[in-house]
Amino acid sequence: MSSMSPRAEKPPITFWSIRIATISGIPIRLHTTFLLFILWEIWANRAGDVTISLLFAFAISVCILLHELAHALVARHYGYATSEITLSPIGGYTLTDGRPTPKQELLISGAGPLVNAILAGFFFFVMIFTRQVSGDFRLSSENFWQMLCFANVIMAVFNMMPVFPLDGGRMLRALLAMFIPIHTATKITTGTGQVLSVVLGIVGLVIGAPILCVIAFFLFLGASRELANSTLLSLLHGKTVGDAMSRQYLWLAHGQTAQSAADMMSQTPQDDYPVVVGHDVVGIVSSAAIQSAVNTGDKDAYLATLMTRNYLQLTPDVDLTVAAEKMGVEQAPALVYEGDNLVGTLSNLSLQRFIDFQAGAAKKR
Repeated sequence: MSSMSPRAEKPPITFWSIRIATISGIPIRLHTTFLLFILWEIWANRAGDVTISLLFAFAISVCILLHELAHALVARHYGYATSEITLSPIGGYTLTDGRPTPKQELLISGAGPLVNAILAGFFFFVMIFTRQVSGDFRLSSENFWQMLCFANVIMAVFNMMPVFPLDGGRMLRALLAMFIPIHTATKITTGTGQVLSVVLGIVGLVIGAPILCVIAFFLFLGASRELANSTLLSLLHGKTVGDAMSRQYLWLAHGQTAQSAADMMSQTPQDDYPVVVGHDVVGIVSSAAIQSAVNTGDKDAYLATLMTRNYLQLTPDVDLTVAAEKMGVEQAPALVYEGDNLVGTLSNLSLQRFIDFQAGAAKKR
């Protein structure tokens, strides 16, 4: 599955993951819980050949990676960069920057299941050629290609379900968005997906398949999260960094201590403070970092040791959805410049306050 929505933070699936490769400039990460998938494969086929189980797990991983790379490469064709691809026990996740048009989202989302369909066709011919046609679906060396064919059919069909965050959900939203506003399309797709998730969960309970209940639960949450993202986009639509930034701010000197800064904070409260040497900004320090240093007895610490150089530079005319996405991916605040002049600051907290204000104003309308 793929995602192209601005987020307040990196998707949880990217936490606790390790970088294993880079393909076509795209970092490939493996979630540490992927080990559970390998252990499950070994346990599920404990009566058979462990080597075949490991080979099958590796082959499925490659199929998932090819699915995600299809999303990334089609997105690149339309000018959208992919930050990373993460493989996990519940599938893959492609984090792509930007907001495609409905037609582009339809093609980007459809690329993954199409690759699985092609792979299923390839493995089908290999299965016929090697005469591995059997009614036995217990993994073994005698039905290895048949099981790979079957697995790719399942992946293609499952991903085409019209449920967020699956590809089918994004494709349905894209089709609807060609005729109605995208936020309305997201609401309809979310509702459809949540109903299907409940039905899937009920089926899991009736037939005694707990894995279906778990999948239904995560699909329901994924649909809710996509609706929240869409609501965020609708609130930020047409807004710029200049609308949300703080224009009144205090500068702190590189050589100031935490206690000195804390005394000044009480007069001019901010989320983040530019740190300067002379007239040059060299970093940014959060009020939380200053207060923490004072509270832990490190009040004489210089701001040079508390500040971070990891911040974004934006201009007031930047689209606020773009800024929110960049701040979420980089997990960093922003300083706003007009030319060489610093004219404001934008933190994740101030952005959230702006969103809350917009949401309140929308309710009153």
